[in-house]
Amino acid sequence: MKTVLIAALLCALGAFASEDPKLRQEANELAQRSIAVSTPVQWPQHHAVIEFRYTDPLGTSTEGRVTIDRESAFIHRTEIVFGDFHSLHIQGPAAVGGSKNQSLAPPGVREIQKLSPVYTIRFDHEDIINEIRTSTVQGRPARCIYFTSNFGSKSKDGEVCYDRAAGMLLHFRFGGEVIDNSNWTEFGGAWLPRHVEKSEDGRPLLSMDQTFTLVDSFPPDTFTLTGDARPFKVCTEWRRPTGVHMPQPKAGPGENVDDIVVQGRIERDGSVTTVGILSSKRPDLEAEALKVASQWTFRPAACNGEPEPSNGDFTLHFKGR
Repeated sequence: MKTVLIAALLCALGAFASEDPKLRQEANELAQRSIAVSTPVQWPQHHAVIEFRYTDPLGTSTEGRVTIDRESAFIHRTEIVFGDFHSLHIQGPAAVGGSKNQSLAPPGVREIQKLSPVYTIRFDHEDIINEIRTSTVQGRPARCIYFTSNFGSKSKDGEVCYDRAAGMLLHFRFGGEVIDNSNWTEFGGAWLPRHVEKSEDGRPLLSMDQTFTLVDSFPPDTFTLTGDARPFKVCTEWRRPTGVHMPQPKAGPGENVDDIVVQGRIERDGSVTTVGILSSKRPDLEAEALKVASQWTFRPAACNGEPEPSNGDFTLHFKGR
């Protein structure tokens, strides 16, 4: 074990030794600047609407809508409608609660939660900065960073482009994943994209349009639990679930590794239920991925010292299959 770790450390040191420190400095500064210029110091009181369309790997498109009413950091309301999925979360002055008709959010909702209100990145020890060029992106002068990310036996090339004047993230590519932010607006002292496109391996995945509108006041019942909304259990102490038995699929004779990400519900007894595919490029292995993930067991999450159900993502590595 120690020998492997030392070898890995030497390899990492060798990789960093070949990287120009000035390139890494500029890359980090560009990434941090984009986060700063796209993060309001304080969100103003506003109403936001996100209209989006998600296209699954089979080519089926589903439209969704997110509405957000925000009075302050501690008083807000978010409602999501996507196909037959519906969720409501209210944090009001008197209670915190909501409703959800499915225990797991579908992949389209998970995607919108990652991309809105704005997608940003950070570079870490796995990323090697290869080159930084001046370019034009969406008609804007930009600085584009070309990098390689190494993780385990795999590596992926990536590219990220920042607006040269204002600093926001315009374009991101990582392997076959591409994200484009455009139609920028300044809101709450921050730059936010009104339009976002995401694709994977040339296939359209998600298209999103969002608007932000300042408001003077909200209707009296906006942040009140009504109808199907129920109070949430408040956890003054929360412990995340931890894995106990996490089997992987049997390896095959090849050298390739394909990852399938499964999402599921971790019950109070530590078992995994309600599994579904979150991310996959191997439809032929998905049934096996669901079966193996269902065999995982956990030390369950705990709320105030008591076992509590939670949701999780489980990555299955198919080697040589």
